[in-house]
Amino acid sequence: TNTGEAMGDSFSGIEALTGTAGQDTLLGHTGADVLDGGAGHDVLYGRAGNDTLRGGAGNDLFFGGLGADAFDGGAGFDTVQYTGSAGLRVDLLLGATNTGEAMGDSFSGIEALTGTAGQDTLLGHTGADVLDGGAGHDVLYGRAGDDTLRGGAGNDLFFGGLGADVFVFAAGLDRIVDLRLAEDDRLLIDRALLGGQGLSGTAIVAAFAQVAGGSVVFDFGGGNRLVLDGQTDLAALADHVFSL
Repeated sequence: TNTGEAMGDSFSGIEALTGTAGQDTLLGHTGADVLDGGAGHDVLYGRAGNDTLRGGAGNDLFFGGLGADAFDGGAGFDTVQYTGSAGLRVDLLLGATNTGEAMGDSFSGIEALTGTAGQDTLLGHTGADVLDGGAGHDVLYGRAGDDTLRGGAGNDLFFGGLGADVFVFAAGLDRIVDLRLAEDDRLLIDRALLGGQGLSGTAIVAAFAQVAGGSVVFDFGGGNRLVLDGQTDLAALADHVFSL
């Protein structure tokens, strides 16, 4: 499957690969690999084993696989994505608490996490993170920083933390614990829930939201509901709601 300069190459006893200045896809073997993407927007697959994956400059995508992997994003916007359906816990700050496929993994220069199809708990660091739970019933913690939290399919729980956070709702029965209007948090609603229309925040709130039990509840039909804990001012909220 090799392409470009690597077409036709075969390997034995090789533990490390370094890519070009372009867009590379590097795949390790089942042992401990060192993959260095170099410059460019690269995709690195560690596969099994305790791997070291370095993105270098560019916006890189990492798949560590099984084993205790060390991710170094380098410059650019870099994402670690996990696969499967077993579910896991991934913490960009406290790697010792990671579980599942992420057990033993460590992170440097990583700005985004994507979870599995199972029940994941994803925790960002103190900067601006993008956390995507994927399918499954997920819990997302942004911590400090201007974070973007996407639950994906499933019934998800969001904790934005400090900073101007963006919460993305597309489906399921989701709950946002700490939407803070004073910090300019925003709520993005998938327009598929709005009849395919790009509605204003005022129109979305008027059509789908009500106050119940000390919280705002959006009901988009089809079992898709979103609860905003502690919110009661619909008029103020409307300025922070947008269609996606």
